[in-house]
Amino acid sequence: MASQSVAVSDAPATTYMKATKAEKSANRALRKVVMRQLSRTRGLDVDGINVTAIDGVVTLLGTVPDIIQIDLAVDVARDVAGVREVHNGLTLQVNGK
Repeated sequence: MASQSVAVSDAPATTYMKATKAEKSANRALRKVVMRQLSRTRGLDVDGINVTAIDGVVTLLGTVPDIIQIDLAVDVARDVAGVREVHNGLTLQVNGK
């Protein structure tokens, strides 16, 4: 019988890779374009919206005054060139905030 050997590693199955300067720059640029488009959209209050972008995946976080603005913000972000996916973390503002 032939002997078999198996390699075992303590390394995690996935490895976190730091973004390069070019990737960070591209992420910042995409974030700025999305924010610019959101701020230019009539009927959308962007004061409570935060945007992050990583490799074409945009995340919208924060609050808006009404539910229509949630859908509007997601639609605007989706239409920006370079956006592959939009994660919606927007919620409705509580009265007085």
